[in-house]
Amino acid sequence: MPMEALPFAHGVYSMRLFLCLGLALLALPTSLVNYASARQWSDKTGNYKVEAQLLSFNDSTVILLREDGRKVAVDIDQLSQDDQEFLKSDQIAHQADKPISEFQTWTMRDGTKVLAKVLAYGRKELVVQQRNGKLYFNDQLLDEADDGYKKIIPKIVAEFEKTKIDTPEDLLKWVRKHPNAKKSYLCEGVVLELANGKQFGVPFFLFDPKEMKILEPGWQEWLSEKSDEEERERQSFLLRAQAQAYQDQIDAQARQQQQIQVMQLQMLAVASGVVSMWEVCLYPAPGVPARPMCVIVPARDSEIASQMARAQYPGFGIGSIRRVSN
Repeated sequence: MPMEALPFAHGVYSMRLFLCLGLALLALPTSLVNYASARQWSDKTGNYKVEAQLLSFNDSTVILLREDGRKVAVDIDQLSQDDQEFLKSDQIAHQADKPISEFQTWTMRDGTKVLAKVLAYGRKELVVQQRNGKLYFNDQLLDEADDGYKKIIPKIVAEFEKTKIDTPEDLLKWVRKHPNAKKSYLCEGVVLELANGKQFGVPFFLFDPKEMKILEPGWQEWLSEKSDEEERERQSFLLRAQAQAYQDQIDAQARQQQQIQVMQLQMLAVASGVVSMWEVCLYPAPGVPARPMCVIVPARDSEIASQMARAQYPGFGIGSIRRVSN
């Protein structure tokens, strides 16, 4: 039942300039790795310009992060010649598609966690029937299939038939009640690649509802491009970027929670007298474009406090230090 992943698009085609329309690719907090500092991007005419960081790109599309935090998808062939040359430079070219090639943890509707990366959208018919007392799907014997299919197919049939089917054994019992039936189901979803390299087509409805909202937005556009494989690959590329941004958002939230827990532990240590809170004033070294500032750090003594402040703010010199807790 695997939904075929589409071949990577290498052609150049003309489409509207998403940059000038201000189309937001993702409405998620910014946390993708920045492979290049912000720079000015413009279209071929020079009429449309934007200050943005490069997040990712493939042969046809670039994804940019604007200063307001919005992400935009732009056709490379609509960019200025300077921008196109920049994407071909040695410092950038080897990072094409890199930030969206990592694995993410996806939550299924039943709570199961799956480590996989999204490859593309897919649509495929699943045919289930009984032959000589054995269960087949798309002319393959289910007993001999990968464990992933043994878990997925019963859930697909259960969804379409609106009945309870949890295991291949449950499915076989259900099929035996319809011995002459050849059941067919049109599945629409995404192709996932597991860490072991195996690929599975997973219908949207098997995902947790919150994650369906991340995966579905480009589906109708992909579906409408029946004869344009380049545009379908473009939609799949944007899907992969969407998936990575979603995972980065989760990671950022986890880091934030961890920081909160560390702060709580630090405050507990202060309250118990193990450490004190110190105010350390910092001054930028010559040539560092920053202003003097003061930071609060937990430490056993002023020397450790100054070391911690210096480690957090390299390029600054230590000024006055005072304890601000008992």
